[in-house]
Amino acid sequence: RGVPKDTKRALVFIKKSAELGFPDGICQLAEMHENGIEVQKDLEKATKLYKQAADNGSKSAAIRYGQMCLQGIGIPKNEEEAATYFKLATKL
Repeated sequence: RGVPKDTKRALVFIKKSAELGFPDGICQLAEMHENGIEVQKDLEKATKLYKQAADNGSKSAAIRYGQMCLQGIGIPKNEEEAATYFKLATKL
């Protein structure tokens, strides 16, 4: 039913979206790096991408970046940074 899942093709479009600066595309690319979907798992790169997407208006990215800061995933634990991005998410 529906269209077969094609993560390789999705990655092409997600990368293009991210290159064009779309926050949701950047957030999706971060998720792919976080989970190792069609790319090598890279938590440090994922956190940088989540932060970039959050700084450009992605509520989902602000929440996920805040969680990663709070738990020290991909970056050193930083509760103040986490709080900043959780607050940002409430404004997006």
